[in-house]
Amino acid sequence: MSAKFNVKIIASNDVHFINSEDAEAHDRLICINTAKDLDDPNRLRYSKQEFLKSEEEMRKIFSDIPEAIDNVAEVILKVEKYKLDHDPIMPDFEIPAEFSDKDEYLRFLTYKGAKERWVDLSEEQISRIDFELETIAKMGFPGYFLIVQDFLRAAREMGVSVGPGRGQPPAPQ
Repeated sequence: MSAKFNVKIIASNDVHFINSEDAEAHDRLICINTAKDLDDPNRLRYSKQEFLKSEEEMRKIFSDIPEAIDNVAEVILKVEKYKLDHDPIMPDFEIPAEFSDKDEYLRFLTYKGAKERWVDLSEEQISRIDFELETIAKMGFPGYFLIVQDFLRAAREMGVSVGPGRGQPPAPQ
């Protein structure tokens, strides 16, 4: 197909585990995941060649088309490198003037919603809310939660059905 369509061919290998000696362990994991016995003739099987091969091993496998290996290097050179070690980039969420920051506003909205739902909050509920809010603040996500709550609030005001979201369902009352 490479020659027919005049596109470069690259060598690849389906990798499910790192070392060749992990093939048996991988085979057993497949049995566990699919609830099948090792001796079941109809179970899912792999070739046991799904380990991460060295360049030398790949050159041997693709010895009839060495350019397939050489072309991999060309692909690698075209991969753009970037770092992910920066704070999340969020849209600016404007908070009311009476609040000093997004953490404070999220705390206000959270406690307002909790009191609407449960009226009198137990010490356990307060402790859990504070823990969750501290975690959100440490991770730098108050803006994200404010944006999501704003979408959900607007949807409810427009009569759009909104699911319960993620997390634990409310405790029975």
